[in-house]
Amino acid sequence: EGESLWAGHYLKFCGIHKEYETMTIFISIASYCDRLLEQTVRDALAKASRPSELRFGIIEQNFAERRLKFDDIKSQVRYVGIDVRDTRGACWARSLAMSLYSGEAWFMQIDSHMVFDQGWDDTLLIAAARCSQMSPKFVISNYPHPFKMVDDVPVPERSTDGILYGYVSDDFEFKEDSTIVPITAASITSDTPVKGFHIAAGFIFTHGRFVYEVPYDPHLYFEGEEQTLSVRAWTHGWDIYHTTDVPIYHLYSTGDIATTHREVHWAPNSDKERNQRWWELDNKSKARMTALLQHNADLGIYGLGKVRTLAEFANFSGIDYRNKTIAPYARKKGNP
Repeated sequence: EGESLWAGHYLKFCGIHKEYETMTIFISIASYCDRLLEQTVRDALAKASRPSELRFGIIEQNFAERRLKFDDIKSQVRYVGIDVRDTRGACWARSLAMSLYSGEAWFMQIDSHMVFDQGWDDTLLIAAARCSQMSPKFVISNYPHPFKMVDDVPVPERSTDGILYGYVSDDFEFKEDSTIVPITAASITSDTPVKGFHIAAGFIFTHGRFVYEVPYDPHLYFEGEEQTLSVRAWTHGWDIYHTTDVPIYHLYSTGDIATTHREVHWAPNSDKERNQRWWELDNKSKARMTALLQHNADLGIYGLGKVRTLAEFANFSGIDYRNKTIAPYARKKGNP
């Protein structure tokens, strides 16, 4: 309780929520046949310092008989259940989840297989206060630390005490017919948030107005999601920060039985029942991504911003989509 009160005073001192009457957090979750969805929601509530300030926007893509009911917390949950045969990929679902936002002070996007540290909301609000001193428009995003399920109990594993910073893989070179860039995370040492060029879609924390300025593109499928969102956010004037205290953990699938907690959208059994197959959606998505990042195509509200240019992003990040080159400082071995 003392820490929570201290966090509130600190946030007021920094002026982090002058424009808001509350510190409500909207949590966007797009789930696909994930048996850990309910655990994720319940853990977020159980470990928040102010659980009453949380609002969830949940898109559950699942068979009707498996979908969840949140009757006991329905005042905090905006829920849409969709049959797996009617779904169109991760970005489409994230766009729907984002559309459930309703003016909350903060926007957070996570995956449906996460667990939290105690007081995670205070931790993120304090990180936001620090970032606000460096940029009025900031996005906090890191690849979260992992957790494992041991006898159906989540066990967090903090992989480093440093900052997990996003880099381009050292051996990567652009392919002629693709704009996909693989990003890896490595630990760096810093006592303050570090400015980066990559948003991790599984953990985003920022001002609520981000929803209106950088709405999720429902026409993308999955691969390239993070790159496109990063460039769009940056060109709209949003600065991306990686922080040390990421109080959220992610269950990364390794393909073995212990981590098979969910199906994937491209699984053959469900995909063959759809009118449009997953690879058709994927091909259209990648063509759209190339049009945007290489040719600055006009995609309306899903296009690039006008605050900063694609050329300026290339100079800042070292990733030049137009000329398909990667500068040394964008790579893991470079200096961020």
